[in-house]
Amino acid sequence: MSTNTRRVFLYVMILITLLNLGFLIAVVVIVKKQDLQPLPVKQELTERRGRFMASELGFNETQLETFHQSRLVLREEIKPLRNELRRLNNLLIVEATSENPDTSKCFQLAQQIGDLHSEIKQVTTKHIIEVSNIATPDQMQKLQHFYMEVFQDDQPGRRQGKGKQHRFRQAEMPVEE
Repeated sequence: MSTNTRRVFLYVMILITLLNLGFLIAVVVIVKKQDLQPLPVKQELTERRGRFMASELGFNETQLETFHQSRLVLREEIKPLRNELRRLNNLLIVEATSENPDTSKCFQLAQQIGDLHSEIKQVTTKHIIEVSNIATPDQMQKLQHFYMEVFQDDQPGRRQGKGKQHRFRQAEMPVEE
């Protein structure tokens, strides 16, 4: 390489290094200036849902506190059930797609999955009853409508028309003639 080529190469390397260093310093300064602190997402969601119940149903502070406590208990009771449900579903898929699936084991897993679904519905029902007990008659009508909308998601065909995001959930089985 000639001396001029080396000199140009050296200047380009120095320029690139300075630009990178400047960019790094700018990022650090901006982050420190904004003092980024992540918002606690769960608390934000809880407050948002609480505002929904307060505004849509007209829950007062006492009702909201009772509702929040009931919902916290619901989450704590359902969390291990859902984890077990995921585990059993995985076991079922592994067994059903194995080279020689054991149908009796698959049926046992299916029964356990059904039992867990039942237990989840029972815990959810307990929560709904607790919330219903704190509602006034006017609030009760709105609450009933709200729960009907939420739980209609469980109905077959409810998810149709939402595009490709649910294309595997509602697959229809071909009818043999």
